[in-house]
Amino acid sequence: MVNIYPNPTKDFINIETGNDKPLKFKIYNISGYLIKTEYIISKGTIDLSYLPAGVYFMESYGLKTKIIKY
Repeated sequence: MVNIYPNPTKDFINIETGNDKPLKFKIYNISGYLIKTEYIISKGTIDLSYLPAGVYFMESYGLKTKIIKY
């Protein structure tokens, strides 16, 4: 199970994977353009502070979720 918080967020999201192998996370804007790719092992943080407010989508090996940045 993957935990992603806080959502909505202002500056960053925390990800807990509970996995000792790296998982690739891709973040897309509302138009479907790839914005960022990060690898997380067990737990980590992804900085979103430079992005404008809006709705973004995150995908990782079958997991898809919506992230709202304000």
